[in-house]
Amino acid sequence: MMLAVLLFSYIIFINLPSSITINGYEEAIKRQINAEDTNPSIIEGKLSNSTNHLASQIKYDFKLKAIYILTYQKSEVGMIKDSKLYYSLLTDLYFTLIELKKPNLDFQFTRIEAGPEIIVGVSEMKNLIAISTNLGKDWIVNFLKFDGVDQIVISQQNRDHIAIVSKKGEIYLIIEFGARRSLQAYYGAQPIWPSISESLYLLEKSRFDTNIYVTKTDYISLRPSIVLKQAIDFGQSGNIIWVVTKDENKAHIHFIEKNDEVKKAHFPKFLKPKNFYPFNSNSQIFTIVINETNGVFFYTASTTDLRFIRIGDNIRPSFNSSIELCIAVETFEYLPGVLIMNMETISNEHQKIFTAISYNYGLKWTHILPPKTIKDLSCIWPSCYLKLTLECIKNNKNNSIIFSEKLPSLMISSGKYKL
Repeated sequence: MMLAVLLFSYIIFINLPSSITINGYEEAIKRQINAEDTNPSIIEGKLSNSTNHLASQIKYDFKLKAIYILTYQKSEVGMIKDSKLYYSLLTDLYFTLIELKKPNLDFQFTRIEAGPEIIVGVSEMKNLIAISTNLGKDWIVNFLKFDGVDQIVISQQNRDHIAIVSKKGEIYLIIEFGARRSLQAYYGAQPIWPSISESLYLLEKSRFDTNIYVTKTDYISLRPSIVLKQAIDFGQSGNIIWVVTKDENKAHIHFIEKNDEVKKAHFPKFLKPKNFYPFNSNSQIFTIVINETNGVFFYTASTTDLRFIRIGDNIRPSFNSSIELCIAVETFEYLPGVLIMNMETISNEHQKIFTAISYNYGLKWTHILPPKTIKDLSCIWPSCYLKLTLECIKNNKNNSIIFSEKLPSLMISSGKYKL
């Protein structure tokens, strides 16, 4: 195996004729379903002083157009050791090693998160959190008062406001990089600091019954108020907040807008959804729907009426059902429906799991082919192929395909060439 950090350039989106105009999302769907397949070109990012560790986390700073990559090794007992942090600007794609040192303090990160002009790292071995606002040149260090970090959430409206979630479910807010305030959260709480609001949204269990609520709070009062009940999942995609609720064994999906208004989506009456996994572009919402028979379907709606229509048929038969369903979905304004999925094939009596791309909601799939020569070695399908590290849709809040609306032709991920 050979580790590769890859940038994808989706040529079909770069070379669109300027005369094309599309009015309405239904017309966009028709045009995209008939789009020609285009194999994306791949650029391999160069890591200075690389020790060939597995890429564990990739984060974007959208404001500085910087990419951070954390790599590490694990000991036999699962402890992270020998971690390395790299950064690169998209202008050169050369990843430079960041020295993680302060006087009398040498630390290694086990988790990172990036926001506008900020990178935050956690060292569980040293029980500290470090913050840099200048691409890792200088670090402000705070020691943690609890063991284990499960999640880091940075406000997209104010980089000075950071929420740290402990592995026990407590949430701590760091205000202005110094003052630390505790926010009582119950076991299993999940936070989102959406780009459309200064409020911190939480998915948390009730202390009094079995209900799960979506609540919100600000960084001043720290007193959550209930937004929705009977929630089973929530997340953020682009500029929308979505919440999945369940009653009488049927799932429903709701969307929260800027003024905290909650709107319920509408689907065909015959559909019996078990869960939703939404994504969106500026004017269109796109969701994977898992139905009661575990079929996988794609639905879309405009952001104005939230009335969803189905696109295509069940895509589950297009790959071996023994593979856990792992799909990365990206949506481009006017050209939605780009799907990336790991598929299985049998060649020379050997199982091969490779990464494929669809430009039309899964109706047709194309290999993502690696370069024909890698490290002076020949790479020809089927003996050589590419498998990206895709997160499964149940973990879509931590999607491994990184995408920016400001750079609509580029995505970044990590994966392995099988030579």
